[in-house]
Amino acid sequence: MMSNAAATRDRISDVALRLFEQRGFDEVTVNEVAAAAGVSHMTVFRHFATKEDLVVADPFDPIMAAIVSEQPTSLGAFARARLGLIASARLLAEAPSSELESVMRRIHLTAGHPRLRARMWEGTHETARAIAEVLVEGGATPAESAAAAGACLGALTFALLQWITDPEPPTLSEAVIAALDSLGVRP
Repeated sequence: MMSNAAATRDRISDVALRLFEQRGFDEVTVNEVAAAAGVSHMTVFRHFATKEDLVVADPFDPIMAAIVSEQPTSLGAFARARLGLIASARLLAEAPSSELESVMRRIHLTAGHPRLRARMWEGTHETARAIAEVLVEGGATPAESAAAAGACLGALTFALLQWITDPEPPTLSEAVIAALDSLGVRP
């Protein structure tokens, strides 16, 4: 069962996405999002640090580092990161179709707006740093860990962008595996 806070966050996010798609990201104010979601301006900012986060904040990103940390430490940093991101993609792919549709809509909106792309890259950098930290904790060097996290997240980003633009997209897991395989690193 979803908590009231989580339900409020989801409602705000869904309303914002709908308004941004209808009128454009720059044309919609946070006050308009709040009013349409039936909450105060401050409630929006309790759930989302910035207007951009209404689109790009991804509760799934922190989970990726945890999943990478569960991979065998006997593997190298690239293999652990690769397996962790594949497991993450499979977990996301198991989400209800409405959540996957929302992910696709968010990626599409983000890809078309410079400020959203910039915020997405900030989030990707934060996720890469978190993944690199767990790889270091597993015995990899800081340089190897940073390279593995960055390369694998770059491949993941490429896969997500292809996934939303392909007229006959593969499954999300297939797209991620193909992109990660293109790095040439396998366990």
